[in-house]
Formats: sequence, structure tokens, C-alpha cells
Amino acid sequence: MAFVLLTRQNEQMLVSDTYRLLPTSDTKLYLANLATSLVALIYVGVVQVVLVLIGTAMTGKTIRNWFQTNVNFQMNAADLRNLALYGTTSVFWIVAIVLWIWVFVNLIHFGTNTISAFLPNVQQRIVKVVLAVILTWVAIRFMSWIAHLENQVYNHFTTVSDITLNASGFWLDLLSLFVAIAVVAALNIFMMKRWVEAKY
Repeated sequence: MAFVLLTRQNEQMLVSDTYRLLPTSDTKLYLANLATSLVALIYVGVVQVVLVLIGTAMTGKTIRNWFQTNVNFQMNAADLRNLALYGTTSVFWIVAIVLWIWVFVNLIHFGTNTISAFLPNVQQRIVKVVLAVILTWVAIRFMSWIAHLENQVYNHFTTVSDITLNASGFWLDLLSLFVAIAVVAALNIFMMKRWVEAKY
């Protein structure tokens, strides 16, 4: 729920006359909007984790039993380092996925506005339908990729004694996603400067 509300607020802020008229560039406004939304989401996540830990403080045995059942390696020093590595990677992946969803939603919104600025109504409908099909395909491919990645991480974590195996591949995929985020964000900023106007 918090993620949906922040996504909505993220979109509204970028077209709000209150914020667009601030004495700052569109680039700074766009990046600051992403950063503050991410900080707000992290804050909500930390609060939820704290509440969960408090709620399960008396049932730690359940958590230990889950690890014993699902994780097939002994937690020695090397395994703890591996676990820390995957924990860090997971945090970066969550951040990357959240940012990707936000810039992708912005891309749909700004792309639609840009089309509206150039085409008459009849052609707008045709192009918007084509755009919707393409973006839906991209979204499905992305979710399929995320599901495949999640399955890979889980399999390595639960069935391989040395979970550092193929860790470089996960980092490379992560880097690729951040590059994609940067490219889409740059495109959004370009459209925001040229064709996306504030709503008064």
C-alpha cells in the first residue's frame, strides 16, 4: 500500500505547479523526487521490520526452524560472509527494482503526454494503443526476468554449499538494471523539460 501511494505521489509531484515553479532545474526536481520517495519507502520498510521483529520476539524458534529446514549448509564464518553478500545484493536489487518501476511509470506518463503534443486525436489513439502493447510486453518480460532471478537466488541459497557461486553474474545483472534506470530517467527528464507541463 505504501509503495502504491508513494508511486502516485511521485507522479503527482512531477506535474504539480507548486513544485514545477520552484527555482530549480527539472533534472534536480526529478532526481530529488526519486530520492525522497525512496527514503520514504525505506523508512516505511524499516518501521515494518521493527514491528515484525517485536511481534516475533517470542517466537524466534520458528525462524530458526525455518532456516534448519530450508537452508542446507552449516552457518560457519565463510557461510555468514556469503549470507551477508547475498543480503547486501538483495537490498541493492530491491532498490533497483523500485527505481525501475518508478521511472517506467514516469516513462508511460511522459510518453503519453509527448504523443499528445504532436499528434491529432485519431492518430493519438492508434499510437497510444501500440505504445500500450509495447510497454505491456516490456513489463511482462521484466517480471519474468525478476521471477527467474528470484528462483536463481533461492536455488543457490538453499542447495549450494558455497553460495558465492555466480555472484558476479548477479552483480552484472544489477549493474545492467541501474544503467537501464539511468537511461530511462534521462529520457524522462528530457521529455519533462520539453513537453510535460505542470497542471494548474
